[in-house]
Amino acid sequence: FSVEVGQVARPYQSAAMPAESTMKRPADLSDVPDPGQKRQHVGSLATFATKDAVDHSKVLSHAMELNMDKSETLLVRTSTKEWLTTSQSSGVARRLIERRGGDIARATTVVRFAPNQSFPEHTHTGGEEFVVLDGTWRDGYGDFPKYCYIRNFIGSSHTPRIGEDGCVILVKLCQMHPTIHPEPQHTAWTDLGPAVVRRDGLEVASGEGSSAASFHELVIFGSPLETVKMMVLPGSGATVRIPVPKGGRELLVVDGQFTSRLGTHDERSWCRLADEVHFADGHLEVTAGEAEVYLYSKEGHLASAEIDLEEARGRELNSKMKKA
Repeated sequence: FSVEVGQVARPYQSAAMPAESTMKRPADLSDVPDPGQKRQHVGSLATFATKDAVDHSKVLSHAMELNMDKSETLLVRTSTKEWLTTSQSSGVARRLIERRGGDIARATTVVRFAPNQSFPEHTHTGGEEFVVLDGTWRDGYGDFPKYCYIRNFIGSSHTPRIGEDGCVILVKLCQMHPTIHPEPQHTAWTDLGPAVVRRDGLEVASGEGSSAASFHELVIFGSPLETVKMMVLPGSGATVRIPVPKGGRELLVVDGQFTSRLGTHDERSWCRLADEVHFADGHLEVTAGEAEVYLYSKEGHLASAEIDLEEARGRELNSKMKKA
């Protein structure tokens, strides 16, 4: 081990933008800065931003590999990581969890957007999914506050706009497959807060003869490649046994904290539980803090096929040529 210090929820469907449709630029661009401001690039996105000073000691490397051995059980406490910016702007910062690649990367990242950021339309050549951890995500599909989960399939496009409250998300890039399980271009699940998970989810017991507490989980998305859930663990120092299925599980703490044999999982900590054979009885035993714990969970996916990065790069080049 390596350590670093039921029911299916119905997706949101926008009345103004069908899930299958191609993304269009939003009609209201009133928050786009005036032409006197400088146009800069942020990763594969271009943003209109002022000339903020950039700390070049905290600039994201163009190409790297980090924590990409999916057979490794791992805890990453993102609260201990520095926020990395791009070399062009300090308006978008990242705390890296796992990453392989450069401008086109297979990555899991906590991303923080400063208030009043605007981006031109861009295409997801490898697909993306994200959970809103704080603030509000805005694009042509709608406004998505904390506790929303969004999937933008391979080939989808959108035009992000960040308002006055800023936004923090956990985002996963290039972790979909183009043909095994095709999806709508855009699907969003809203209002997934802890009360909804307790009300609409399943209560999962810790097993016969166990004194551990039960917890609640709500299935959000399922396919032959993965299952995505939101989970709520009881607080008050309760002990809970979290199943580790075949194909593994990853967890991101949205609210609260707990401890396990991996260490302290504080807010926005992420862990990969590589395989059920590594855990007694196929479970990870955890002890919650005083407050209840709200988790994003993905399971059964660690050995699943994903889009080839070179294919994603080729799609990116084709997309740019069509727009040129």
